[in-house]
Amino acid sequence: MNLYFIRHGQTVYNAGHIVQGWTDVDLTKKGRAQAAGAAKLVAPISFERIYASDLQRTKTTAGIIFGDADIIWDKRLREINNTPFAGLTSKEMLDRFGDDYDYARSHLDYGRLGAESSESLILRVGNFMASIASEYEGDTRKCSSKKFGNIAVVTHGGVIHAAIANVLGIGIDVRRISISNCSVSVFNYSEGYWKIMSLNHTADSIINPEAILY
Repeated sequence: MNLYFIRHGQTVYNAGHIVQGWTDVDLTKKGRAQAAGAAKLVAPISFERIYASDLQRTKTTAGIIFGDADIIWDKRLREINNTPFAGLTSKEMLDRFGDDYDYARSHLDYGRLGAESSESLILRVGNFMASIASEYEGDTRKCSSKKFGNIAVVTHGGVIHAAIANVLGIGIDVRRISISNCSVSVFNYSEGYWKIMSLNHTADSIINPEAILY
């Protein structure tokens, strides 16, 4: 069984290096074009189910990629909750909090600033992945069906970093792994554990999609 994690397209706040958290910020023109590129990238894949964060930027991205398909909105797939600082630029955050913000944004750990910690983010994303794995393990009819093989998850960069952390048993450091807007990252569950198949594949990548998408 494969989870195809798809990050949302560029937002106005992404473009301006502004904290957005759980605020509803929509896509830029570039973000919509990125989503259209992701739609072409995953078009050959048949998905049994589609999950998505319920924030506006993921709703718009999912709509562009999957049209009027049924989507399961799941709050566990929301971005790190640094919402108390939404609207502030990275420079303003650095001026106000200094090294504490530098650590928070690189490790997605806003606990010391009074918002969500990386531990909380990793836990809720791990809970989502565990629930999918449990259903897969418990439903023998679906396990034997190829339709259960692919599930799409339209979400946020922080969530994908947390998924990586869950699989590898490590902390988050966004400086070391790139998760671009509307990139596709594939995780496989089999024989009782998750493994990472590919990360950060975009429509602009020179890599052949058929070679990297499991």
